[in-house]
Amino acid sequence: MSGVAGRSGRKRFVPTPYHRDLVKLLTTRGIPQEHIRQLIRNPQTGRPVSAKTLRRAFLTEIQTGKVEFACQIARFVMDTILGRKPVNAKPIKNERLRVTLAIFVAKTRLAWSEANYHQHVRDPIDAQDPRWSVQSLERLFNDLARPASKADGTIRCRPVDVGSI
Repeated sequence: MSGVAGRSGRKRFVPTPYHRDLVKLLTTRGIPQEHIRQLIRNPQTGRPVSAKTLRRAFLTEIQTGKVEFACQIARFVMDTILGRKPVNAKPIKNERLRVTLAIFVAKTRLAWSEANYHQHVRDPIDAQDPRWSVQSLERLFNDLARPASKADGTIRCRPVDVGSI
């Protein structure tokens, strides 16, 4: 019984400081909540707490643990990329791996992308301009390809005025 008149059932789960520390530690390490709840036992039933009870009773620890976990990962990644010794970890000395990690961070967190040179953005030449029609371009190329002869027998290419086409 809950001890309150008109209310029946079990008492509400009250977390201990040990439970709070454990949940925060495991959340900081990136352990899923489903696994964490298996370790937190309700003293009234002896069974693991439900997912709803875990979120209700340990909301602050879960939220701060997620932020701390993200900060630890970010610190490790940045220390690795910059060649510094990460906190509580061995440094990665492989230069190729560090560059790969830097590219990964740039793509995922900084929204960088690789250039696609075959991507068609817009027409480079205004298609409505009559100077750049297929017939005009063919005439221009034919004129450029046909050498002009001088009277002395030397061959030279004739200059073509694009504006007059």
